[in-house]
Parts: sequence; structure tokens; C-alpha cells
Amino acid sequence: MKRNIVLHLGAHRTGTTGLQTYLHKNDRKLKEGGCDLLYPPKSREVAFNYFDPKGELGIYSDENIVGYMEENIASAKLYPDAVGKLRRLEDLIDRIHTVYFSIRNHEDYWKSSISYCVQKNGLKLPDDEQLDKIAESERGWLEVIKDIRKLFPDGVNFHVREFNWKTDNPKQQLIAICKWPLLKETTLERKKHNPSADRDTLIRTLSERGAHDAVTRLTAHDSFELFSPTQKQKLFDLYMSDIDRISELSDVQFHSDATSKLREDLTPRQEKKTSGKVKAGEKAAATQLVCFLHIGKTGGTFLKSQFSSKEARARNIILSGHNMTLHKSLEAYGPQRRLAFFFRDPEERFVSSFYSRLRQGRPTHDVNWTAGEAAAYSFFGDPNSLAEALYGQDERLQSAARFAFSSIFHLALSHEHYLASPQAVENEERLGNILICCETKNIDYHWEKIIGILDAEEITSGVGRTNNSTSRGNVELSDIARSNLAKFWKKEFEIFETCKKVANRLGFDRVR
Repeated sequence: MKRNIVLHLGAHRTGTTGLQTYLHKNDRKLKEGGCDLLYPPKSREVAFNYFDPKGELGIYSDENIVGYMEENIASAKLYPDAVGKLRRLEDLIDRIHTVYFSIRNHEDYWKSSISYCVQKNGLKLPDDEQLDKIAESERGWLEVIKDIRKLFPDGVNFHVREFNWKTDNPKQQLIAICKWPLLKETTLERKKHNPSADRDTLIRTLSERGAHDAVTRLTAHDSFELFSPTQKQKLFDLYMSDIDRISELSDVQFHSDATSKLREDLTPRQEKKTSGKVKAGEKAAATQLVCFLHIGKTGGTFLKSQFSSKEARARNIILSGHNMTLHKSLEAYGPQRRLAFFFRDPEERFVSSFYSRLRQGRPTHDVNWTAGEAAAYSFFGDPNSLAEALYGQDERLQSAARFAFSSIFHLALSHEHYLASPQAVENEERLGNILICCETKNIDYHWEKIIGILDAEEITSGVGRTNNSTSRGNVELSDIARSNLAKFWKKEFEIFETCKKVANRLGFDRVR
């Protein structure tokens, strides 16, 4: 049987998507030239030994053949069952002409794999014990390559690429490895594919999942750090050993930049020593950005009316719109941004929100109903009837009530929408990131403190005018309505109680 298959085995996070994207872009040209291809997603939809090129040549690319990133992370080892996984290709072994595998320095490989799996696959951020196991593992790339190599007979070409060699040019990689004239006629688009999540994106992802301990670990550094200096050194030493030993293999062609350059590029830099851990809230406050979360019907509109966005930005303050949330601010401005917000008793806010949208925001605003709001108000003319219907006997009204909560603007954008959970609020306080957390009815009392924190002492008109949304806010709800609201908005009330505790600790105490 003719050996005509080039087998690209990865590894993960070494530019595999870029190579596969290049193959996809040139799929038609290569097939017309007699080269059949198999790569994701098609390779994930068939058996691993499915490939049967009809042309003179074939390229099969799939990094999952030798294992999965999640297995590596769980076992704290690089592709621990590479031999067993490769046996799934038994029917193709005799047709493989060239095997191509890429390696990457261990610290970057593990960081990239972990961040990808955390963001995309829901993996829990490995704890310190697991990271230590990874750093202590003696299974390097050499051991993986030997495992792969032993399954193929003599005569099979074996190529290993160091990550920095032609990183952004899969065309030149394949030309050097395959030496096919056909490849020179293909086109290349230099673009980074499937990049790792940056630290702020990862922090937002973990925060949204409620993984607040993991968020705290990541926010302890100004850059994306997983491994300690000692762990980094171990990973670096293993990689340098890998490079030296792989270079000496007689049956493997190793493609890399000069080893001396690699050592220079990869040598861990000495980290600045500090007298101890940086305490929450001690980061340079003068240069830190303050993000004001505008929770509807809590008094934010008045605050925003007192000085323009331009004036606020001059003070490093972002006066956010209703689209900005605690989680979104993490990604937009980084985990060291500070937060300011007002909050309100859910019953009061419910009544105020209902009437505000009933009158379409007037007199402060003039925003027409959405179709959903128009439908909701056709069923309910007052907040009490809406709340009573939430668990009423009439299934039609119960359905309409739940639809109304998801359609009436300020009800849909609840405290939960903006602040996520009690745990998220507590975590931000623990990190020292909350500057202002004040209940609506206490804004007047704490107005001087608020404008002092915002460095806006020239604003003096706050007293008595902080919230024009209170009209009809004292409408009395029935016991049934209040009970239903507490049940339906359970998390809303929990966030409110948490905010009261935070406000008290920050000195925005309740007015007696």
C-alpha cells in the first residue's frame, strides 16, 4: 500500500487552527492538484481511521488524535495515553509517509491550554496543588514524541517543530516538511486564529460562573500569572532539556530557531520582590478608573445629570449606561477598576419601575413602549395586580405576569442583571473594588461623601433632588403581592440585603 499521508498531530495550542484554516482556504486548489484533506470539523465527525485519500497525496490534521487538553490538565501530564489514542489509527499506519508534531515552551502551553478550557469548555481553574503537580511532572515533550514515534515503522519521516519556528506561516511549514511544489501555488492569510483568552476575559468568565476564589487568584497579579517563580523555573528547565534531547534524536528532524535565541527568549525574568502581598484596595487609586453602574430607578439619572460624561472622564470616571454590568466592566476596564452604584429596596423599585415605563419614562425621558411592554401593560394597569398574578390560579395571567417581568425594561434589568449575585458583590468588596454602595433613600444624607469620592465637590445641588423616580413609589402592595414578589425575586432580595451590609461596612449606613 502506498504511503501518501502526511499526519499532523498538533500539539494543541501550537498553531494548529492556523494550519487547518490554511488548508480550508486552499481546499479546492489542493484537491484539484491531487491532494486530499481531512481536518476539523469533518475529522471530528468520522472515525479516526476514516481517511482514505483517492489522490496521490493526503494531509490529515487533528490534534485530538493523541489526546485532549482536559485529560492533560486532569492528569498533570502531557498526553499521558498518546500510545493508546494513536492505536485508533491502526488501519492507516501503513499509509502514513510523514508525521508532523509541534511543541511549545511548557509554561505557555499549560497557560494557553488551561485558559482555553476554562473559557470554552467550562473547566474549573486548577488549584495550586494541581499546578504544582503540573510543574513537578517529568513527562516532557521528548517522552510524548518517543511514544508517538514507537507506533510508526522505520522509514516514516518524523518532523518536530518548535513553536517559534514559522509560527504565523503554516504554508512555509508544510513546504519545508512535505516539499510538494503544489503547496507553493496556495495562498496564505497571516492571521492569529483561536487565541487564548486574556486575563480580563478569563476573570469575567469565572466571575459569571461564581468562581470568586479563582477570580481573586487571577486579580492578585497585573498580568496573567498561573505559576509561581519556582514552578516557572522547573517548567523552563524541562523545556530546555526537551529541546536539547530532541535535537539529538537521529530519526527526527527538528525545526527550530537557534537554541541560544530560544534560551534568551524563554528565560524567566526575575520578578520584583515585595515586602508582602498587596492588600485589597491598595492599588494606585489616583490612576484607577471608577465605573458607575447605572441600576435603573435607583437615583443614577440624577447623578449623571450633575456633570457631563466628558467631565466625568476627566476624573477617570465612567458614567455607564444600562448595558454595563459588574461582569462586563471586568472585561471592559479590567479587574482593578473600582465600582460605584446605588441600590434600592426591591419592592420600592418594582413599583417605581412599573409606573416609570407605564408613563414611558416621562417627564425625564420620552421612550416609547417596546412591543413587549405594550403587551404587558394591556394585561396589568398597576403593579399590585402584576405581582399578585405571578403565582395566581389563572394560568393565562400567570404567564402574562412572567412575560411582563421579562419585557418591562427596568424589571428585566434587575439588581441581578447589574450585580450578578450576592457572592459577586461580596467578592468585589473583599478585593477593595467598591467605592460607593449607597441605598437610594440614603443618597441625600451621604451626598457630600459621594461627590467627594468622585472628586466632584463643586456639585452641591444633590440634596433633596437625588431621585425623581419616587413618585407613586409608596403604592401599597397587598400581602399576596409582597409574598409573590419575594418568592419570584428571591435572588433580588438577597442581593439587596448583601448591598445593605456592604453599604454599612463602607460607611453608607442606613439613615435612622
